[in-house]
Order: sequence, then structure tokens, then C-alpha cells
Amino acid sequence: MATVAMWLALFGVYFCALSSCGVVASWPETVLGSLGAVFANLLPVNGVGSVGTMEVGWVAGFVALGKEPSEALAAGIVLHASIVGVLAVMGSFALLPSPRAGAPQGRG
Repeated sequence: MATVAMWLALFGVYFCALSSCGVVASWPETVLGSLGAVFANLLPVNGVGSVGTMEVGWVAGFVALGKEPSEALAAGIVLHASIVGVLAVMGSFALLPSPRAGAPQGRG
């Protein structure tokens, strides 16, 4: 069930990225078009952070559905930058010291 929730949330983020860039796409179009990015990320020739391959798959998927290539590319770049930004912020919490790291050890 958690996997289904994760995929629904992921496609929801994709839908929001498209909408924010002015690309009009229905929910099924969002799922079908973004599958290009999902499959491109499965390729064994990914770059660091999937930069490039994700955008190529994203544009290919949405152009196949009849969307404007420049709008699809803009949405893909905004999406990828947003994902990297959120991951950087959330990952930075791992750099914080553990609250128990400086606690004195008990006897016992």
C-alpha cells in the first residue's frame, strides 16, 4: 500500500510541475508522459543525479503526447531542480549531530 501511495504522490508532484510551467495535461497524460522519465532513469547510462537522462525521457514522453517540446523541457528542468533542492535540504539533516552523541555515558 505504501508503494501505491508513493507513486501517487510522485505523479502528483509531476502534475504540479507541469501545471506550474503552463503545460495543460490531464492526470492520465501526466502518468503516461512522465513514464518516459521513469524509464530513462532505469538506463544503465545515467549521469550524476540523472541530469540529462531524466529530462530527455520527460520530453520524449510528453512530445509523444503532443505537448510543446520547449514547455515540456522547462517543466522537466523545474521538476528536477525542485527534486534536487528538496533532497539537498532533507539530506542536510543527516549532517546534524545526534542529540545523544554528546551525552555522557551512564554507569552500569
